[in-house]
Amino acid sequence: MTQKARGFNTVLYWKDHSCKMLKAHGKSKTYKFYNYTSGHIHHCTLRNLEYDTKYYYMGGVGQTERKFWFFTPPKPGADVPYTFGFIGFQDTITNKTERVGNVRTRFRRSEEP
Repeated sequence: MTQKARGFNTVLYWKDHSCKMLKAHGKSKTYKFYNYTSGHIHHCTLRNLEYDTKYYYMGGVGQTERKFWFFTPPKPGADVPYTFGFIGFQDTITNKTERVGNVRTRFRRSEEP
């Protein structure tokens, strides 16, 4: 998310230990709720990813570049448990580390029998 500038519509991504960069195009939009207007929220779909692989991605190329990473899930199978969660915070939240810690604690409690 970017607060004021419309930002970027192109994302570069690549596999860990690879020099081959791939490109995906997305879009950004804002939403309004009463008197609140969000910053620009960016949407982009990365396709044909390999299972159980670490990928890096970067938005804002040529502007304010930001680099992130994620792991894809393992290959589907009968005995392959997998829990997926994605947390995204707007830049208006000041203590993101504490907030993520609170979410993790609540999630662990919800998994207890």
